[in-house]
Amino acid sequence: MKVYGRNELPKKSSSFVQILIRQFKNPIFAILIAAAVVAGFFAQLEQSIAIIAMITLSVVLGFYNEYKAEKIVENLQHSVSFKTLVTRDGKYREIDSALIVPGDLVSVSVGDIVPADMRIIKSKDLQTNEATLTGESFPVEKTSESLVVQHPTPQELKNFLFLGTVVAHGGGMAVVSSTGKNTEFGSISKNLSRSHPETEFQRGIKKYGNMLLTLTFALTIGIFALNTLVGHPLIDSLLFSLAVAIGLVPELMPAIVTISLSQGARRMSKLSVIVKRLVSIEDFGNMNVLCTDKTGTLTDGKISLKDYASFDNGKDTRILPYSLLCNSAVVNERITGNPMDAAIWEYAAANGAKDAIASYVKIDEVTFDYQRRMQSVAAKRDGTLVFITKGAPESVIAKCTYVESEGKKKPIRTIKVPVYQYEKQVA
Repeated sequence: MKVYGRNELPKKSSSFVQILIRQFKNPIFAILIAAAVVAGFFAQLEQSIAIIAMITLSVVLGFYNEYKAEKIVENLQHSVSFKTLVTRDGKYREIDSALIVPGDLVSVSVGDIVPADMRIIKSKDLQTNEATLTGESFPVEKTSESLVVQHPTPQELKNFLFLGTVVAHGGGMAVVSSTGKNTEFGSISKNLSRSHPETEFQRGIKKYGNMLLTLTFALTIGIFALNTLVGHPLIDSLLFSLAVAIGLVPELMPAIVTISLSQGARRMSKLSVIVKRLVSIEDFGNMNVLCTDKTGTLTDGKISLKDYASFDNGKDTRILPYSLLCNSAVVNERITGNPMDAAIWEYAAANGAKDAIASYVKIDEVTFDYQRRMQSVAAKRDGTLVFITKGAPESVIAKCTYVESEGKKKPIRTIKVPVYQYEKQVA
């Protein structure tokens, strides 16, 4: 731990002082403070106190909301932790994932969140969901074999597990190679930890403040010059022009804006949404379309079967039963297993076709693997032996010599659409 530190990603949070300073990043505040100083200098104490009170109210409200949101997020981060099974000194131990260091031997199984970047040394049917890295929800097959890859990307490292991914199938053991900010996920987090861009609302306030500042200076100088030219005393002309300038300043504007944004943040909190920066409320309210990460938000993060057809756009009645026979999903109270196979069973269940294979008897099966890239099943129905294969189109097509289309047999080279089934009757 002293050498590598805790296995945690850097947490970017604003300090007490940073949040306070952020409240003053408003050009209107500069105008108000200048007006308050001038009013106080010329003995207009009531005016000066009123302006300072409005500034204080706006700053306090903004600071309170943002500081409270920051603390809620910090508490949520501290409350979320998970345990990991490691082997140290020849003994199994369950420890907090934050205490893992490079060299630890970690065991993973279905449902586990991978706690660090690790080299796999033992695996059995191991598959992981790497949606956090790639955005794709389909599981990736993993292996413990050595790979020879020049300048590999994380997607090519099939013998590595990566922080933040989830074990979808099987299990295995791996040696921790990188933790915390040194992981692939940590490098992504580092690239994303940039300063917040200026919102459209902030740009609008800045433009308004600059316009108001320019107008105030122009009117003050113009009125002072005009009064002087018509013969008024210099001191009277200066006081009058400064009174006009103070009158132009909208003392209540910052307070009204902050109160309005605070109300928006309060309403969002009732919907379990934490608003860390009040200025984001305005942009959020102006949205017509909100686009976010697809996995688990715009979609369910799972594969669904909507319809099926043969390669000639027909509705071959054999496709669904064959897909259920050549299938690795586990069907109990819940349908689990390979997402593609589970989607086929869910479609069959939703359309009352689960009994489509009741008349078939499975004889033998070759499960899917990523070297062969196919799954094959031999089944029997009414004395007819059926051999069904599915898999990667290039792998299946390489094994075929012809396909059936519109009742005719055609050479495989004339077919441009992937073929994924083949039937042969045995006398």
